Amino acid sequence: MTPRTGIFPRSEAGVTMIEVLVVLVIVAIGLLGVAALQLNNLRYSSLSSGRQQAALVAEQMADRMRANPNADYSSASGSYSGNCYAATTNCPSTTPANRAAFDLSEIQAIAASSGLSSSTVSVSKVSSGSVVFGYQVTVSWQERATSVASQTATASMSVLVRP
Repeated sequence: MTPRTGIFPRSEAGVTMIEVLVVLVIVAIGLLGVAALQLNNLRYSSLSSGRQQAALVAEQMADRMRANPNADYSSASGSYSGNCYAATTNCPSTTPANRAAFDLSEIQAIAASSGLSSSTVSVSKVSSGSVVFGYQVTVSWQERATSVASQTATASMSVLVRP
């Protein structure tokens, strides 16, 4: 076989600079995609952590409401300063109303220390006329917005409790 003659007399050997640049661009785009996935993973795991904490707080409040079924938690102030757990007279008259106020104030403190930013716990009565179906426990908190990292949005979780 005779060697080829013409404009390119020898065969190609190796990779050209353009091919290397194209491969680098493709790899860079792939790495940027992986970085974006990791960022979204961190953001959504933070959001789910807040929801998990709110669910635990609402569950604790529901347990306390079931333990004190005679109290009206929707009228509790949540600013009780006594300690109903101590064997002293800090909870002078352990009435259902005092217990409800103590429970709500303690749950609000638990919610604030659980990592939920600007958290609030509220209880409202679910009724129709004079028939009470139960109570709605709502836990609200501030979380970062999913679209813009510097903005915050109010998130909430509600649970219906039948004492």
